[in-house]
Amino acid sequence: MLTIFNLFTQSTIIAGLSATTFIVFTMPSRYAAQPKNFIWAYLIGIVVGVVFFLIYISIIRLFPSVPERVFYIICGALAVGVAIFVMVITDTEHPPSVGLSLGLVIGEWNHITIIMVLFCIAFMVIVKRLLRDVLIDLR
Repeated sequence: MLTIFNLFTQSTIIAGLSATTFIVFTMPSRYAAQPKNFIWAYLIGIVVGVVFFLIYISIIRLFPSVPERVFYIICGALAVGVAIFVMVITDTEHPPSVGLSLGLVIGEWNHITIIMVLFCIAFMVIVKRLLRDVLIDLR
């Protein structure tokens, strides 16, 4: 899927999707591998990442004399913290999706990137459902 959609330039996003793939297919009965968790967690990661990216863009325009790197680090860290917090209070923890929120703040992306991430998540849900009778937890 990554080759088809040419997502190789967004390494943080690829790392998150790869970790999700590992969790979903090697530990299918675990809490973090449940479709409800990783679907909602990725949606949270997208919303939080986009919001903090927009905040970052706004702040660097408001304070042109402050080095961009300062706001880059602050917004990235806040995106991670807020994504974790929202996942915990909504009971949809899926650690790799936090990387998506960071990736959307620190990396170059466009709307196609978000659509492809959603497609990859949907694809994993479908494959997991099709293979549910043969998937086992590997220890």
